[in-house]
Amino acid sequence: MFLRKPARKYLISLNLTALIDVTALIIIFLIMGSIFGESSIVIPNPLQIPKSENKELVEAAPQIILLQKEVQVSFVNQKIPLANFEDSEKLKSLKQMVQAYIRDMPERSKKSGALLNVIADKKKPYKELFDVIRFFREAGFQSILFVAQGE
Repeated sequence: MFLRKPARKYLISLNLTALIDVTALIIIFLIMGSIFGESSIVIPNPLQIPKSENKELVEAAPQIILLQKEVQVSFVNQKIPLANFEDSEKLKSLKQMVQAYIRDMPERSKKSGALLNVIADKKKPYKELFDVIRFFREAGFQSILFVAQGE
């Protein structure tokens, strides 16, 4: 005959200190890994940009503005006559400056490709727009983003 001791019942207690530490580390990791940015685009007064039904936001990227007779390249602080974009030989120095700008961009900006925001009047002829876009593609920009006004 075996005498058995009655089973003891222990209260289960959670060690909350480790749980709080892990939660704090996850929150800190998520906050430090997030990139917060603001993108603001100033549109010159005479331009009327096209309307868009798309709800996407404007990405922070260098921008060019196609004015009436010139192209304003904001990231190299130059205004280039629109007629020069028909012949790429006239734009060798600009192409070198653009390539140097792209090369010096931070790596996190280049993750989704070198982005370029294009602001143009909705009445701008397609040929002029095409010549300018072709030049900047050849210079190294991989994604061209057209800025439009939301409804």
